[in-house]
Amino acid sequence: VEMMRAGLAAAGPQARSMVGLDRPSIDWCSLSRGLGVPAESVDSADGLAATLERVLAEPGPFLIEALL
Repeated sequence: VEMMRAGLAAAGPQARSMVGLDRPSIDWCSLSRGLGVPAESVDSADGLAATLERVLAEPGPFLIEALL
């Protein structure tokens, strides 16, 4: 959006690399645990359902990283 506001038609690869969240990639679970919030990564619907069932039975926050 900001590139369009500046009158540029499209961002080049260098501009896109400066605003991406993949360099370096963020380890969301480690970040969460470092802030005192338990976390788990899931990569399937069954894994998400099992994790949700388990963590909803406990008090407090919990981060679930859903890998699509």
